[in-house]
Amino acid sequence: MKSNLADFCTTLMTKWRSGLDVASMLALADAATTDAGGDAVSFVLDEWFDQVLGAQLPESTAEFACHGAVLQLKNGYCGENPVERVFTAVAATNPDVPPRFLETGTGRLPQEFQAVGFDGLSISANDVTGVISIDFTVENGQTVRFAVEFLERILRDTDFPRELNIQVTGLTGDYVPIPELPKIGMSQLFMSAVSYLPVRVSVVRYAREAMKYDFFYGCPELSYETGKNIQLGGVAVFALGLTALGETDVVGEYMVSSGLWEQDMELYFLRCFVHIHGGTLAAVLLVDQCLQQAELARCNSSVVAELRAWRLTVDKRRD
Repeated sequence: MKSNLADFCTTLMTKWRSGLDVASMLALADAATTDAGGDAVSFVLDEWFDQVLGAQLPESTAEFACHGAVLQLKNGYCGENPVERVFTAVAATNPDVPPRFLETGTGRLPQEFQAVGFDGLSISANDVTGVISIDFTVENGQTVRFAVEFLERILRDTDFPRELNIQVTGLTGDYVPIPELPKIGMSQLFMSAVSYLPVRVSVVRYAREAMKYDFFYGCPELSYETGKNIQLGGVAVFALGLTALGETDVVGEYMVSSGLWEQDMELYFLRCFVHIHGGTLAAVLLVDQCLQQAELARCNSSVVAELRAWRLTVDKRRD
């Protein structure tokens, strides 16, 4: 009996010219992913794209090609962005297909995540672009909690692309107080959330869910190009760490998981952390933990040097 991966591969390679049944192909792709893993499905799709992109495609095949690119993205595809590559090629022969996906998403996201809202808040999500739009007209504990819990649930309960571009509008409060962190709505969201004591537990849950994934925020302000990339969950952790000293457990977990010595923003956060919390036991313990990581990673950045000097100052004061 053929495996689901073999069925998927055979159908894909032999029937694309006559038009693929999109629903059936997506079901085969899901089954193959369950059996063989996302990497195997992405490899098959790569082989297929090499064969068909540039050819005149039946509309249903063009639609599945766009779905396939999104599947690669959700599987954590390494290399060139598959959505950009495939959508550009499909648009050359089927110009009407990619814009539909870019505007509305794949249609596979559960309805409660595509668009939701009530008085004071509206949220929409597009699983092709990875954009989650959160618009506040009222800011209070209820609306802020709902927004944070939406983010946790979309990570926990869906295969939404993990390189999130979270666009938040309508908030007027403070930003996370790290000078190097861009002043974006997401920063305001988590600072607002941690200001409501009952909402902090929701922020911790979101941060821990986000830390399960080796992905980064995808918004342009937080990117490799700007030198301000932050691992998923980082902005929430920064807000917690700088305002709620009792949440240093989740801060320590993030620092261990983030590979922080490859990224400056986490080091900038630590510098702000010790400036705000001073020589408290929680601050000393966190810095000691991070300095041990720096030693193991042989990291000697200027911020690490500052932290080492600060740590010596704390010891001298105690003496």
